[in-house]
Amino acid sequence: MKSVFKVKFPVLQPKYSLAASIISGILALSGIVWLQLNLPGCRYAGSALIAVGLITYLLFAGEWSPAEIRYVILVFAVGTGILAIAERNPAMFGSFSMGPGLGPFLGSVGLLCGLLVALPVLFSFPLTARLTDNIYLRSLFGGIMVTVPAILISYNGELLQFFTWFDFVPSASGFIIWFVIAFFLHFAGNQFQVKVENPMALPLYITWLTAQVVITVLRFAS
Repeated sequence: MKSVFKVKFPVLQPKYSLAASIISGILALSGIVWLQLNLPGCRYAGSALIAVGLITYLLFAGEWSPAEIRYVILVFAVGTGILAIAERNPAMFGSFSMGPGLGPFLGSVGLLCGLLVALPVLFSFPLTARLTDNIYLRSLFGGIMVTVPAILISYNGELLQFFTWFDFVPSASGFIIWFVIAFFLHFAGNQFQVKVENPMALPLYITWLTAQVVITVLRFAS
């Protein structure tokens, strides 16, 4: 008898989102403590943060239409492309190379780097839809929600093994570029009326942002 393995989406129902939020928070907090005990950086700390966010998100993700799948691919591809270009153009964000936390690698490009853009976009996209019906305002809020943790990640990049900075000078122009990219990605999703709903969007965004805030505070306090 021929058996076909099928996965029913979402794998976990919304009623489990509270438990998943608590577990994700505990894992993130444990990771931060582990990170502090392994200063100046731990090879898999950043990868673990990405994995927790991605796996938790996927467990609650519903069935996506072809348009939504194309949107996710677009966000990931743009994120990968921008960071690959920026690595070769220090004028954008500064001089850096991608660290082992974004591996495995294809040449000098970490194959996980696109998730640094894709995850906060996917976490914030459903949240902005609840704020207003105006797609320009949605995109504005989305750009801000993606840029704020991105700024903190740029400071925490070496600790998380995401980047090795050769000449890191925080600049308003670099953060503006990041905002424009995030705005464009949110605007594209709103323009094509993509609906990427996920009951874990808010808890995961809070976890993603809070983790960066706590790491930043601990880093400056140590």
